[in-house]
Amino acid sequence: MKLTIPIEPVPKARGRTVRKSGKTWTYTPEKTRVATEMVQWYAKEATRGEMPFVKHQPLAIDITFYVTKPKSVKREFPVVKPDIFNYLMLIADALQGIVYPDDAQIIGVGGIKLYGEPRIEIEIKEVE
Repeated sequence: MKLTIPIEPVPKARGRTVRKSGKTWTYTPEKTRVATEMVQWYAKEATRGEMPFVKHQPLAIDITFYVTKPKSVKREFPVVKPDIFNYLMLIADALQGIVYPDDAQIIGVGGIKLYGEPRIEIEIKEVE
């Protein structure tokens, strides 16, 4: 399965905790929540509501993240924060329940962060 998501890649941010008047709330930062919803929307459109992979099927996922190149950067590859692992985590978590039942099925991961027109290209394959 191949999927292209035409958004600027967003790293998964950790949940935030707020304490006020003796009560504690935990919430997901808005940027992470919105990016997750966008990934899920595009995945639902691509799968037409049918989960393409079954439970217990080992999967490999390969993702290319294209980020906007800042004007001041001269190097070819984006050796800047955020790191690729947080980008990968957002995608793996967002696709769970839509493309595959459980992200624990992912036994192989490949990813690269490049400069270019902002988008996320995802390829998921069954591992035989």
